[in-house]
Amino acid sequence: MLLVAVMILGVFVFPLWVISLKAPQYPQGLGLLIHVDRIESVSPNDLQNINGLNHYIGMHRIEPGAIQELRYMKYFVIGLAAAAALVALIRRRPLLLAWVAIAVVLAGIGMYDFYQWEYRYGHELDPSAAIKVPGMTYQPPMFGTKQLLNFTTTAWPAVGGWLAMIAVTLGVACVPYEYRLRRRPLRHAKLDNACPACKVGTALLLCIALSGVFVSGCTKKPAAIVLGADACEHCSMTITNPHYGAVFVSDKGRSYKFDSVECMVESLADGGKFAGMSAHAFYVVDFAHPGRVVDAWHAMFLVSPNLPSPMGANVTSFAQELDAHNIQKAKGGDVMNWEGIQQHVRESLRS
Repeated sequence: MLLVAVMILGVFVFPLWVISLKAPQYPQGLGLLIHVDRIESVSPNDLQNINGLNHYIGMHRIEPGAIQELRYMKYFVIGLAAAAALVALIRRRPLLLAWVAIAVVLAGIGMYDFYQWEYRYGHELDPSAAIKVPGMTYQPPMFGTKQLLNFTTTAWPAVGGWLAMIAVTLGVACVPYEYRLRRRPLRHAKLDNACPACKVGTALLLCIALSGVFVSGCTKKPAAIVLGADACEHCSMTITNPHYGAVFVSDKGRSYKFDSVECMVESLADGGKFAGMSAHAFYVVDFAHPGRVVDAWHAMFLVSPNLPSPMGANVTSFAQELDAHNIQKAKGGDVMNWEGIQQHVRESLRS
């Protein structure tokens, strides 16, 4: 079970799944690596190119920051690994059975959720898309190869996925070993002679230490914007307005600061400074609470010519939808979510 714990934590080092696409116009192929907390391009700009292709056939953009599972899955993994270590140290069969039941259920839920994610992306198509093939859906496979138009799409577990599956299988295999091959509990191990409180305390300390190391290692928080000192990554203007600003956190955990939402979106658009870079999260300053940043996917945005933003796109962000609508009543304009404001800024660029 200690080996199981170590193998499960291997998903923080190696990707879980790999999806690749090949077509005549992309002989080198396109690919995505799905990690426990992010999605990365196999080669630079792969994610950007895939999103471009998806746009033509009406599929949703793949926005890693919008996928809630990538934010919370790491904590389930840490908990499962810590619980495996706990089983190994306390060495009680009911705990082993409980761990196996939880692990199998979580694995089943994870695979079902992955299938639903693929189904939604492949079936919920924009009716106004440039390319429409009657009756055609674009759901990629979970295992194996599938032909989608002129693309050959392949999906298989990556190293982290195999480690997780082998770990769960190994944990399940411990059950018949304990109940059939080794009918009596071990009597000679020094740990068995220790008092129950000592064993539980040791196990809990190990689990807390293990969780602390991995939580600190995978937490990627945005760096604070220092007014009057930090410069916008896109336009190089010094950030001075406490009501506006944005922070882009890459999948490597590095923060990039901007003086406005439009600068951040423009920098990530085609031809922008960070085009194709994989994102961990996007943050925007809450207009109602200057200096406070909120997750862009949970924010609301007001586009109003009567409320100018630093770079002229008139985009103001709010943590609360009610605040956005209250300002809208006074200033006019349109309220949008994060996906809508990205489209608005990109269309403004094209025009």
